[in-house]
Amino acid sequence: MSSKIVVIMLVGAAIFAWTEKDALKKQWQKYFKSQANATQTAIYTWKDEDGTIHFSSTPDNKNAKLSTIDTGKITRLEPLPEPQKVQPKEDKLLLLKMREELEANRNKMQEEKERRVMQQ
Repeated sequence: MSSKIVVIMLVGAAIFAWTEKDALKKQWQKYFKSQANATQTAIYTWKDEDGTIHFSSTPDNKNAKLSTIDTGKITRLEPLPEPQKVQPKEDKLLLLKMREELEANRNKMQEEKERRVMQQ
């Protein structure tokens, strides 16, 4: 019984929010306006002939477009983990082993090819 009441209340709240969405949006913006302005920064972006994208606080190029960035969403990048060190000897041994396997497979294929030619 209580779950029906909760569902009815949620549906009623959703209908109210939908019908009053403009008023709710204005109130939301009014309440958070001071915080939103504090975290936004205007920057200019443009792409040069080489395809490089430039960012600046001033319009240094005729093709510069004004963009607004929400700096409140910018987070610190974590450093990349250290790459695993691979021993050069292991690499050489692995390459030699692979080379030997390739040569053995090539020899087997050549022997099989010669055997088939001899059978014909």
